[in-house]
Amino acid sequence: MIQWISLKEQRRNWNTMFKKRSLVFLLCIMLFSTFSVRTIKADTENKYFLIIFDSYKEFTANENLLNKLVRVMVTSGSDLKIKRWNEYTNEDVVNASGVVVLAVEDELNNKVNSIKENNSNVVTFNESNLDMLDRGNELILKRYLEREFNIDNSKKGTYLVLKNVYPYDSLKELVEKVEYLKERGINFIVDAMPVFKNQNFDSMKRYTEALRYCSANGGTIFISSPYIYQSQNIQVSELISKMTLAYESFVNYWLYPVGLTVPNEWIYSYDKENFINRSNSILLWNNRDIGNLNIRSLNIKGIKNVLVEEEWKKLDKEYYHGVALAINGNTENDLFQKTVEEMLSSGIVFSNPTKRMDMEISFGNYKIEGNYKGIFLNGKSVYTERFISNKEYSKAFINEEIEEEDKVSLSAFNKGIFTITLIAICIFIIFFFNSRRIDKKKYFK
Repeated sequence: MIQWISLKEQRRNWNTMFKKRSLVFLLCIMLFSTFSVRTIKADTENKYFLIIFDSYKEFTANENLLNKLVRVMVTSGSDLKIKRWNEYTNEDVVNASGVVVLAVEDELNNKVNSIKENNSNVVTFNESNLDMLDRGNELILKRYLEREFNIDNSKKGTYLVLKNVYPYDSLKELVEKVEYLKERGINFIVDAMPVFKNQNFDSMKRYTEALRYCSANGGTIFISSPYIYQSQNIQVSELISKMTLAYESFVNYWLYPVGLTVPNEWIYSYDKENFINRSNSILLWNNRDIGNLNIRSLNIKGIKNVLVEEEWKKLDKEYYHGVALAINGNTENDLFQKTVEEMLSSGIVFSNPTKRMDMEISFGNYKIEGNYKGIFLNGKSVYTERFISNKEYSKAFINEEIEEEDKVSLSAFNKGIFTITLIAICIFIIFFFNSRRIDKKKYFK
């Protein structure tokens, strides 16, 4: 009996111990989960890169080395903070995904170690390696920083751009370029200039017909920002209004841009931010003569798809991920084909923008999306592989007018039938009640 009680007590003690251990185990899991969530949250918050520079004259004059660095970093898709050495805080450094320091003056050089203590992901350019930034190719700099910051642009592809396609260019030569690219199996981007006036002129109809031919034969349309002399003096509301006019005109001609091309200097303007963010896909023009930028502290909002325009250089194809190789749309066809053949012979394979990127743009009442599923206008598919000529385009509108007239005629005819039927029913009801009244008089007579 005593032995049996002892065994029972042992089991009870064992159960108690098991419960305590289970409780400790659960607490450990909860603590681990909480720590993991906080860690993940912290990682997701580190979505910006920080650039700290000390010498405005050194880094923003002539070719503008600061601009070269910014162009490289915006392709990451992350937010970007640019700070003078006396503007940044330790919090800026700690929370950054990575830090680039441009240090010439001794005062900032002395602070580099402190910066590295607060962030382990720091790249420094100073007098010892400034040549890489100054004389080095932008593509080499881009690849170097991608490796240092573990930025994976390998899936972004390489894109051929027909740059500055204007209505007054030789549209016949444009069509010949497209036919050549189609034969070579090359997809491409068309940087199409917007039209703000005379949108019903024959020249506009011929221009949009040529662009529809591009779209039907491997082309993806990006609408270009207008060239504005002294653009700092224009109100962004006016800019958006003008662009909406041109954008909606393209849609009315069955053209569906999915991206936006913008001048390099606009990314430094707070006023232009609302305009640029109308699209999640931008092509950044290369402006080497950008001049000085009066920057003390600036935040640039990350954009999902940023393609930087680069000149064709004979480098290994790995340098061209997330890059737009642009050739002017009015280039003579022989030179155009020669340049493209050189690119292909180097091993470059041009990507299809809609297969590689999820793109969208919105102006006015129209939102256009482009992805591997096709092209969508306000959620409705408008993708077509067939070229629609001006004759077919005009005929479609004539048919719509005929159908509308038929609808109006049919509607009038239906109204007439309804009126006659209503009168007949009223007459029938009157006769019915009169006949009943007569029958009653006969019955009670």
